[in-house]
Amino acid sequence: GFRGLADRAGLQRRQHGVDRMAHSNRGPHPRFTPHGLESRPGQLARHAIGAKIRWLDKCLEKVMATDPQNRLASIALLRDLPQSVRHKLEKRCRWRNVAADEQIIDRQSTSKDVYFVVEGSVRVVNYSLSGREITFDDIIAGGHFGEMAAIDGEPRSATIEALENTIVAILSAKAFIAVLHENPDLALSLMVRMSTIIRRATVRIMDLSTLGANNRVYAEILR
Repeated sequence: GFRGLADRAGLQRRQHGVDRMAHSNRGPHPRFTPHGLESRPGQLARHAIGAKIRWLDKCLEKVMATDPQNRLASIALLRDLPQSVRHKLEKRCRWRNVAADEQIIDRQSTSKDVYFVVEGSVRVVNYSLSGREITFDDIIAGGHFGEMAAIDGEPRSATIEALENTIVAILSAKAFIAVLHENPDLALSLMVRMSTIIRRATVRIMDLSTLGANNRVYAEILR
């Protein structure tokens, strides 16, 4: 009778609710492949790869959405160059997408390229023989690194690692030296920056030579 129909309807509703809960807990829909039903780890790996591809696409869209002749305008060192000069540099650059925690430069490597951080940020570090990490600086978008090896031809003095997903423009040492010769104001800006680094290093050497550990911490805080 009516009671039996109501009981069956209630059972169907409850079963439908159970099915929906089970479906929501399964995550991605099962996917059939030529080799059978794809496993959950396989689905997760596929989704991770898809997310990485989507991030790369977005990065490229951001770079290409800007004026194609103005992509290096955000770099502090190159900001005052004529746009025509920056455009020539952009054509000579290689563009690289770097994932978070990926190493860009290895200490003592013999590469000589100069890197411009267009998006993201990187960390300048060295490692002691015991494996302790020593951080020198964090370089955010608009900064650059690698000019020392390009100028003196010596091996890299530090390791560079990406702190987050990062886009860098890479210019050869030969092209970098050429643009310094052709643009004295740019060369002067670079010398000012390097003088600042030398002064800071001198202060730190004095601190290490004359202050105890606690006093060095106090001095760093006061700065």
